[in-house]
Amino acid sequence: MPGAPLDNNTVERALKRCIRQRHTSLVYATEDSAAIASVLTSLIATCLHAGVNALAYLVAVQEQRTAVFRDPAAWVPWRYHATLVPPSSSCVQSSAIWA
Repeated sequence: MPGAPLDNNTVERALKRCIRQRHTSLVYATEDSAAIASVLTSLIATCLHAGVNALAYLVAVQEQRTAVFRDPAAWVPWRYHATLVPPSSSCVQSSAIWA
């Protein structure tokens, strides 16, 4: 088929993450902790696929959790940058308390 890649490395790399997660999920203390790790692995893989910094995304989602619960569709990894609102000046902590 014209234009088809000659290798399958992209798919194999994606499957490798799933296989690694399945293997490590066997050593979690509870089923709940394994489920949470699976969700985080899925989120991180989605961020990587979308070209988003996974750590920055997870921090933003935690910091804006009220807004995330109100409108989850606006906070998917490939769309959350447009939803972020810069902090207002009233939220910035004064440096005077450190003096």
